[in-house]
Amino acid sequence: MLERLKHDLEARALTWIVVAPVFILVITFLAIACFLALQETLTPPMAALVTAAAGIMVIVILLLVMRIVTSGSLSRASAQTGSESARSPPLGDQLEAMLQDRADPVLSRWIRDNPDKAMAATLVLGVAAGYSSSVQRVLLDLYRHYAAAETTRRRGDTKGAEPGA
Repeated sequence: MLERLKHDLEARALTWIVVAPVFILVITFLAIACFLALQETLTPPMAALVTAAAGIMVIVILLLVMRIVTSGSLSRASAQTGSESARSPPLGDQLEAMLQDRADPVLSRWIRDNPDKAMAATLVLGVAAGYSSSVQRVLLDLYRHYAAAETTRRRGDTKGAEPGA
């Protein structure tokens, strides 16, 4: 499941990396063509103003369409799940709850206090792990040692709590 999600995200990111600059170039050429066409009938400042206003109108229309599309899909999704959503939280919420349960409290507090540094560190570690198998092994070993220590600590906490209870 995670491999498929990773593959989908990579494909979408690659698509946007290619499509976004081409889209910007096309829109730029369209705006220049509009400006040059309007310049024949209007003064250059008025042609620029009309071109900019047309661009703003296109942006507003696109935002409204996106809002309608996304709100419609959200209401359809909630209607389809119906009573299922009342019984069990979405998969994303379950995953987040599991990860928060496993997170070290000190690390969680540091992430909350330093979100920019945490994001940068995560990005650097993710890129390094994505391109280097030795970094992957080191991170996996670190996680295994941490998981073993955490399991031992939690067993010790529960054993210590039971006799006194």
